[in-house]
Amino acid sequence: MNHPGVKLAVARYSRTAINKNASETQKPLLITSIHIDSGGLTSLPQLSLFPAATKLQASHNKITEVLDNWNDKIEDVDLSDNQLTSFPEIGGVMLMSLNLSENALRNITIPRQLPHLMELNLSIQCEKQPAPTEVPRCIFSTAFSQSLFDNCPQLQSINISMTGITSLSCLEKCDSLRQIICLKNPVETLQDVLPFLYDRLIYLDLTDCPVAKDRRLFEAVCARCPDLSFFNGKKYTAQQVKFTGSKYLREQKRRDVSSKEQTRKT
Repeated sequence: MNHPGVKLAVARYSRTAINKNASETQKPLLITSIHIDSGGLTSLPQLSLFPAATKLQASHNKITEVLDNWNDKIEDVDLSDNQLTSFPEIGGVMLMSLNLSENALRNITIPRQLPHLMELNLSIQCEKQPAPTEVPRCIFSTAFSQSLFDNCPQLQSINISMTGITSLSCLEKCDSLRQIICLKNPVETLQDVLPFLYDRLIYLDLTDCPVAKDRRLFEAVCARCPDLSFFNGKKYTAQQVKFTGSKYLREQKRRDVSSKEQTRKT
């Protein structure tokens, strides 16, 4: 109860509570939304002190690690803009949204079952500049895709912007995804994108990736993802997507026929 995060959460809740007497607002068990962002915290209070809480807002702090901090009612956790280097042990089976943007995560893998997680933000992972003799560590472990597939079966949205990835291979097995946000990464070619997309996708943003300059990208994605509605910040109708995808497939078929003819001639 003496953790500064508990005191901060209670104080902020007390200021915003309506129609509650002073004694009621001092009870952490009444708090359903924990707001301890920008509090200068280096650690989190135990969420078990807030058994009614469903939301944790703890962004803009100096938290480096979260271990063994469980609460099965927590649905929404925001730990963005902290100093985390490993995936946090937080929440429980009801966790639906997890924001870990702007931390220093490396070799990310999903270490446990998150059966209801629908939204995951892993964008903008930073660290101090490595020494010239050091090999930069990877953002995603080689097991990331499999762990995401195994542990997050309901995941629908992921943000992997500004993580330095060169392809979407980290999402190879994630056929449940409806939204992929992948801004400002060195993704170069169609082959770095297309094999890792599935037909349920409705939102794809590759703005400021080199591959976004390839006019064939939109056509190829339309052919691959017939439910697409948003691409690189623009909304498209079902008719536009169907027409563009069909056009790409026709051109692809013509190229294949031409290539076979050239092969026979040689």
